[in-house]
Amino acid sequence: MCRLSSRKRSIWANEYIDFGALLSSFPDDEKFILSFKFFSLGQWQSAFKTFVAVYTVKYPLKVTALLKYHIVKL
Repeated sequence: MCRLSSRKRSIWANEYIDFGALLSSFPDDEKFILSFKFFSLGQWQSAFKTFVAVYTVKYPLKVTALLKYHIVKL
């Protein structure tokens, strides 16, 4: 079973999602309360890509609006 099942529902309902939870390897279970601190830009980008992949299944026309958040100017 996909570890994003309840998270997927939350994303599609436009509810708050802790990006750290998208990086976890724990099963999607109520007893796990995750607190995750991002240590790198790469980790944030990985979580964001997961979010976009899930979100755009239901809202495909929103992909271009989301991509502006992934562009990093150094």
